Amino acid sequence: GICSTLRLNRTFLLYFALKLAFVEQVADKIALPILIDDAFVNFDAQRTNYIVKLLEELTKKTQVLIFTARQDLVSSLELEPIRIEKEQ
Repeated sequence: GICSTLRLNRTFLLYFALKLAFVEQVADKIALPILIDDAFVNFDAQRTNYIVKLLEELTKKTQVLIFTARQDLVSSLELEPIRIEKEQ
C-alpha cells in the first residue's frame, strides 16, 4: 500500500545518502563511480526533479551510471541514453 511505498522511498533516500557520503569521504583517495539501477521508480515528479538536480551536481565530480526504464527521467537528465532492449 501507500505506507509501504513511502517507507521504501525513505529507505532508499537514506541508503542513497549514505552511499554519496561514502563516495565523498574517499574521493581524495579513489574516484568511485556511482551506479544507480532504477532506484527512482516509485518517486513522484517533485522527488525526481530533486534527484535530477543532485545527479547533475554529482556528474561534475564523478562518473554516474543510471540504469532505468523511466523515459521521463532520461528526458529530465537531457542526456542521450544508451538503449539496450530485450529481443522479443
